Formats: sequence, C-alpha cells, structure tokens
Amino acid sequence: MSVASSSIHFILLADESAEWKVAGLRQLDRVARAVNEFCSDRQGARLQIVWKLGLAVADWEMPPTPHVHIETVKMAESHLSGACLLSTHLLIDRGGMASLYNVSLTSTAGSASSDLSWDDLAESFRSWSVQHQNDNRLWRPIWLKDDIARAERDFLRGAGKSQDGLVSRFLNRPISRSVTRFLLRYPISPTQWTVAIFVLPVISFFLLQLGDYGAILLGTALFQLFSILDGCDGEIARAKYSESEAGGRLDHVCDQAGNILFLVGLGLGLFHRYHPATAGLFYWREAVLCAALITVHELVLGFSRRQATVVSAGLTPALYRRHRWMIEHSGIGLFGEKFVWWLMQLTKRDVSILAFLFLVMADLPQWILHLWLTVTLGGIILTGMATLRARRNRVGTV
Repeated sequence: MSVASSSIHFILLADESAEWKVAGLRQLDRVARAVNEFCSDRQGARLQIVWKLGLAVADWEMPPTPHVHIETVKMAESHLSGACLLSTHLLIDRGGMASLYNVSLTSTAGSASSDLSWDDLAESFRSWSVQHQNDNRLWRPIWLKDDIARAERDFLRGAGKSQDGLVSRFLNRPISRSVTRFLLRYPISPTQWTVAIFVLPVISFFLLQLGDYGAILLGTALFQLFSILDGCDGEIARAKYSESEAGGRLDHVCDQAGNILFLVGLGLGLFHRYHPATAGLFYWREAVLCAALITVHELVLGFSRRQATVVSAGLTPALYRRHRWMIEHSGIGLFGEKFVWWLMQLTKRDVSILAFLFLVMADLPQWILHLWLTVTLGGIILTGMATLRARRNRVGTV
C-alpha cells in the first residue's frame, strides 16, 4: 500500500499487554497515538482494535486521536485485506510509525483470509517481528513484562533533541533519561516539572550573591544540575505525546530567567567579594549589562523565528529555529558549514554551563562574565547583520 494513499487502514491486535505501562503510557494508548501522529497529514485513516477473546475492554477510553478514526470490533468484523497489522506488544518510538509502515507489514495482513483467528494473526505478527526486529531501532517488541525495563531504556535513548550540544549528548542526557524513567511512573506533566525545578536557579542566585568561594561553587553546581534536569520536561513530553507550544515557551522563559538570575547573582557576589575595590563595581555593572543584552537579544530572535528557513542539510538539525534565521541572513555561513557547526556547538548553553563550573573550581568566576558578555555581543552583532541583510533583501525584491 502506498503511504500517499488517501485511506490507510490499521488493525491492532490487543491482549493483556494493552494495559502494560511503558514510559508513562499504556501500550494501547501509545500505539494509537503513534498511528495518529503518522496520519496527521492524511485523510480517511482508521484503526480497528481487535481484542483477544475473553478480555474485558469496557473500561478503556479512547485517546485523543483527531487524525484517525478508532473503533473496537470483533475478529469477524475486521477488514483484513490491505490492512497494516499492529500489536500492543509493539513499542514504537516517536516518528517510528513511518519507518514501520514501510517494511511491508501490510503484506502480512493483506494475505490473511477472513477465516483466520485472533491467535493466527498474533502468531503471524510475532513471526514478522522476529524477522524485522533488527532492521532499525525505531520500534521493538515487548513479549514479557520483564522486558519493559530494557525497552524503556532503549526507548528513552531516542528522547533527546537533534539540537543537543556535546555536553548534553554525553553527560546531561544520560542523567536526565534516568530521572525521566523514574518520573514517568507518576502523573507529572512537563509543565509541572518545568516549574518545579525553577527553584534551583532561585537557590543558586542566593548562594552566588554571598560571594565566597564555597557559595559560588555550590551555586554554580546547582545551576549545572538545573541544566541537566531541564531536559526531563521535554523527554516527558515526547514520551507521552504531550508537547505544546505553550509548554515550549514556558521552558524557554524559565531557561532565560535562570540565566538572568545566575548573572545577577554572580555579579552581586563578585561585588561583595571585591567591595570596596573598583573591580567589585565593574563586575556588577558587567553582569547587569550582560543580562540586559541577553534579554534584548532573545526578544529580537523570538520575533524573527517565524522567518526561519532551512540553512543546510548538515546544519539545520543542530540549530534551533531562531538561530537558523540568524545564520541564514548574517552571512557567517561564508566561513563554511564546519566552522558554523563548531561555533554553535561551543557556545551552546550546556557546554557553557559546564565550562562555568570549571572556571569557578579554578576560582576564576569573573571570567564567566567576560565570556558570556563576549558571546552575547557576538550574537547581537550577527543578529544585527542578519536583520539588515534580510531587510535589504526584502526591499530588493519589491
């Protein structure tokens, strides 16, 4: 069956595994949401759920699936010809349904005749999954409850973002995934987690402003912890299909507010450490200036997000949308894709915060202000160049 078909038909074989909770969702809910996500740009899609004989299904509530019609039918009422056969034993990664659909799974159901039993189809699916389970890592079968822990770990390895920096990939994500696995056992929403961990930069602010070595070190360590745990809300959202623009905006606002609190707290701490020497006042003013410039820069980039386009196949996945606009119009791409990639990687938030911790350990906290201000000024220059070039291009096309 062609993916471009106007009507896509799925048959989902459901048994006791439908109630297994994996990474925060029941298996039946996850498969239904995966099908719904896959059918978001298609018309007439339907999912027929066929339960194993003898199982009670009255308590199951339909998940929100606006792009696919879901119905529970008996085996004799299912339409097998050309249908894509699925099972609640299948753990599907986000975006994995498209790859799964393209592995000729329809031929298994399409060749079935109407006199096949539920067990016959289940065995057919098991044979297919054994044959194809090593094709890629976007789906995996879970036959026993004892397999859930391993399947969750594999599933969450794909819960990161393509924009993750080097530190996030090799340090932050491994830690945040372990925390997320624990959090997914409870009804914690991504927004609740975003708000809950914001206490960390607040505590960090009060420690930093004390100014002594131990307080600044502890405050910076808490800020590093905030950076690590900040990945959990996105991992929860992607695992539960609960992403939202409002949640993304809240996460970004909390990140920037945390940055401001850290800068102001560190500026006050250095002021107290060096007061009444001139250096104390200088560091305080540098911190306030940097915080103000970051705020202005983020507002400008936020306004420019809707104008973002694809930069290049190699760079686009690694850049946030607001940065793609800046890279595209500033002209920095003339230095080459590799140069831009490394420049963005080394100035990402995760890399910077870990570098800040090392600077504090070396008792050089003032260099945090110097480096942060330098990077912020560089970003503002690039944004200014991008704004002028984009405006000039618009005028030239009128």
